[in-house]
Amino acid sequence: MANLMDNSDNKHDLYMVFNCANTKYAVNIDNVIEVMKLPALEYPQRIPNNSIGLLKYDNIMVNIFDIRFYFDIKIEKYNIYTKLIILKTDESIFGIIAQDIDDIISIEKDKIQLLPSTEEKSLIDSIYSFKNESINILNAYTLEDLLKNKTNDKKTNIKDLFPDDKASIQKFEERANYLKEKSNSTNLQNIFTKEKFLAFTLNESNYCMNLNYVKEIVKNAKISSLPCSADFVDGLIALKGKFYTIINLKSFLGLKKQDYKNKKNIIIINSEEFQLGFVVDEIYEIFELTEEEIFNDHFLNAAPFIFNEIVKNEKPYTILDMPDILNSDKMVIDDEKPVF
Repeated sequence: MANLMDNSDNKHDLYMVFNCANTKYAVNIDNVIEVMKLPALEYPQRIPNNSIGLLKYDNIMVNIFDIRFYFDIKIEKYNIYTKLIILKTDESIFGIIAQDIDDIISIEKDKIQLLPSTEEKSLIDSIYSFKNESINILNAYTLEDLLKNKTNDKKTNIKDLFPDDKASIQKFEERANYLKEKSNSTNLQNIFTKEKFLAFTLNESNYCMNLNYVKEIVKNAKISSLPCSADFVDGLIALKGKFYTIINLKSFLGLKKQDYKNKKNIIIINSEEFQLGFVVDEIYEIFELTEEEIFNDHFLNAAPFIFNEIVKNEKPYTILDMPDILNSDKMVIDDEKPVF
């Protein structure tokens, strides 16, 4: 299992960038458990002052917060596309609302600009400049403390923020019921010992890879052709002063060569040996898996570059075997020279 999971860089941290009130925020991926679409919440008689509701997640009740309540902005209504980011600290789990998930980016630690300390702590811990715009970085531990103790001044009826049409209500309740059913079979001790996976599609099928192998996500990149390369190589992109070879993952895996829905979705791979990226159809989800889920016996027939098949959030996923891919003979021209 160590071979499947380990790949680290002490000079960089991986952050998930999300949009909230048309402003970009980021949180360290180490604190992200899962990203999902917002389900229906529960409202017991007493909940924390700043919570918009409770959610049963992995057999415990977690508070859900909306950081927009702490800024001088209009609170827009939620809808069936609203995202929920489940975060964890050393001892607790909570969720925050997001309009959408934008990117996963690698940030050099020394390029994060810490904000001056103030008597009254802010939700924004530091700033990072990325592609000519500023990203507000949230520290999960500071966020946890403030959301528990800082009072928001907005007098809003939380239930009025949820849609009231029958179709939307049914969709929210279906999501909540699924989480409850999943929680009933969850081993509580596994909550803090899971591995994160990035989910994406190829030809309408769901795939995922361990997040330790993801350096960042690139969108809107121009792929330049690379003459005399392998048939599964789409070309090169330039990123932060380096060139990355872009792999046509469908060709590499021997899948039907359907056109990509969006050739601008590229997963840059975290590898010391190769500078490469995988182009995929859609990148849409992050989730965690326990060892029991990863190593289940659902996948009975061995296949090249495939580690296992699982079911997560009622969908089938194929887990890529990243060590098998990176150590493949297809990655080299001869015994010494990489194909790149």
